[in-house]
Amino acid sequence: MREEGIPLDVVTYSTLFSKDLSRKLADDILEWYLAQKYHPEEPIQAAIATYRKIHYIDQALRLALDYPHLQAARKLLREHDEKALTYFRGISDRDPQHPNADYALGVTLMELGKEEEAQPHLKKALKLAKAGPRKVVIKEWLRQIDHKLSRKRSMTNS
Repeated sequence: MREEGIPLDVVTYSTLFSKDLSRKLADDILEWYLAQKYHPEEPIQAAIATYRKIHYIDQALRLALDYPHLQAARKLLREHDEKALTYFRGISDRDPQHPNADYALGVTLMELGKEEEAQPHLKKALKLAKAGPRKVVIKEWLRQIDHKLSRKRSMTNS
C-alpha cells in the first residue's frame, strides 16, 4: 500500500488487526504499530477483540495494559477480571514505576464496581502519567469516585 501511495487509515489498520493474529505477539504488533506515523487508538480495539475471540487472553491483556480505557479492553477486563487483576498486579509488583500497571489496575477495579479499591491505583497512575489526555481522564475518574464515595458516606451517616 505504501508503494502505491495509498495512505493507511483507521479502517485499514482496524481491518488488519481483525485478521488472524494467532501467530503475532501483542508486543510485536505494538512495536510495529507505534512506529507508524499515524497510529490512532481505535485499531487497538480490533486487535484486543481479535485476541479475545481466539482465546489469546494473555495477548489481549498485554494490549489492554497500554489501552485499558478502550471499550474492547474494558469488556475484556470484566470478562476476565481475575486474570486481569493478577496480570496487572504482577507487573506493578515487579515494576512499581511502570507507567501503565496502576492505570490498568484502576480501570479494571472501576469496571468491577470497586471504586474505593481503584482510587489509590488511579492516584498513583496520575502521578506517573506523562500524557495530558490521560491525566485529564484519570482526574475525571477520581472526581467521580470522590463524588460517589462522599454520597455513600452521607447516606450512611443519615
